[in-house]
Amino acid sequence: MFANISVLKKSHSGVDNHLDYLIYVCLCFYLLFDSVTGYLLEVGGPSISAIYKPFLLLLMILSVALKNVNIICLVAFLFSFMFLSAFTHIVSDFPWNSESLAMSLQIISNQVYFIYFYFLLKPNNRLEKYTSNKFLAVNIFVFLCNIILGIFGFGFYTYRFAEIGIRGFFYAGNQVSVLFICLYYIVLMRISTKSNKILLVYAIGLVISLLITTRVSVAACILISCIDYYFRSPKKRIFYIKLFSPFLLLILIGLFVQLLPQTQFWQNVEHNFRRELGNRGNLADAVSSGRVTSFRNNYEVWSSYSSPAVILFGFGPVIPQRGRVEIDFFDTFFHIGAVFTFFTLLFYIFLIYMSIRIKNMPLFLFNLLYLSISFTAGHVWHSVMPGLFYAYINAYTLVSYLNEKDNQC
Repeated sequence: MFANISVLKKSHSGVDNHLDYLIYVCLCFYLLFDSVTGYLLEVGGPSISAIYKPFLLLLMILSVALKNVNIICLVAFLFSFMFLSAFTHIVSDFPWNSESLAMSLQIISNQVYFIYFYFLLKPNNRLEKYTSNKFLAVNIFVFLCNIILGIFGFGFYTYRFAEIGIRGFFYAGNQVSVLFICLYYIVLMRISTKSNKILLVYAIGLVISLLITTRVSVAACILISCIDYYFRSPKKRIFYIKLFSPFLLLILIGLFVQLLPQTQFWQNVEHNFRRELGNRGNLADAVSSGRVTSFRNNYEVWSSYSSPAVILFGFGPVIPQRGRVEIDFFDTFFHIGAVFTFFTLLFYIFLIYMSIRIKNMPLFLFNLLYLSISFTAGHVWHSVMPGLFYAYINAYTLVSYLNEKDNQC
């Protein structure tokens, strides 16, 4: 890896400062640090990612400032709300804590990631060819190693109480699901349209999603595979897909009805449903994994402390006995306020809008799916583990379109 840096320096990278090479090295270790952190947290140790990721964020901000001084005003604007929120809670009766600070920083990080990748790739140079492919390949390799180690009994279960599912040494199962769909989309995005290996990739993706054993990973994998197959198919094949898809869907439903109850995934769904139904006592909480009750509990705390400051900047810490709602919109609104919620939602809507503007329907549907997950399963807005790769997907696709358009002019 370090040998590649010397190659990069000799290559026409298009970046004059060495800061991006340092960032490149850090990015290569991104998921490795998350794996080590996951293991340490499971055994009661410290989080090394809590040091590594803010350091990486700082490097990216410095790099962006060197590339475009004006854009640093936007970054400073985002950070100003975080510090204003902290100050508001310091002078109020409801204290600000480290978890609220972390939530704010995670939200801002995902936006900075997008800005960084956009300005890194925008000059239409060969840095992307040498660096992006390598750091993505390294991180995909680390992810696959975690899954393979999980198959052989190393690492941790996705659902530890039932000893079901594989997440390797990563800490949070839901975040692993979102990480998987981002990496899966990147792999599909980089595979040639004419590649004969695409069906094999679909099959591997489905197997991995079933091994992770979450509803999000399996459902998203199937949807992304179907979307990808449809848009990479020739026009003649699309006609036949539309013609025979209803019959194919009926056959697949029949197969699922017959085979799904025998899989570990279905056993996990059934186990979770019965567990939630027994614990919660109502169907809504069983289906939503307790999110309905969590929403009510958080709303009670929020309304009891309701004031202009709380509405704008939230009520601060996560109450242990209340927990999070596990829906990103409400967690952001309740804990760090309407200001962060508005700008975060605006960011994801902007990415959806840009995917429409550049007429990239697969990216539009992927962004829509990603935002939908944040409103159902959560762990999207506040997760920098998949957030880095989601930011890369959008920046890379947008820049590729703009560069192609410039070359045509």
